[in-house]
Amino acid sequence: HCPNIPTTWMMTKAEEMKGEVKKQCKTQCDEKGIKAQCEKKWLAKENYVLPSVESVCFKDSKAKECFGKKKTSAKDDQKKCATDGAKKCKEQADKCNKEGKTDKTFKD
Repeated sequence: HCPNIPTTWMMTKAEEMKGEVKKQCKTQCDEKGIKAQCEKKWLAKENYVLPSVESVCFKDSKAKECFGKKKTSAKDDQKKCATDGAKKCKEQADKCNKEGKTDKTFKD
C-alpha cells in the first residue's frame, strides 16, 4: 500500500481514508508513479553527493591552479576598467559642466 498520502491525515472517518488511499494508490503505485518516486529519490541523493564529488575533483585537478590565475587576472582587469571608467566619466562631466556653464544656470 502507499504510505505517503498526506490527504488522509486530516480525515476523521475510516471509510473516507480508505477511499482516498485507493484513489491515490491508483496513481502512486502504478508503474509510472513508482518510477517518478524512484527518480525523485535518486535526484535527491545525486544533488547531495554531486557537489562534494565536484569539489574533490576540482581540488585535485589542474583546474584549481588555472582558475586561480584567471580569477586574479579578471579581478585586476575589472578594477582597472572601473578605475579608468570613473576617471573618464569625471573628466567628461567636468568638461560638460565647464562648457555648459552649469554654475551660471538657474538652480533651485
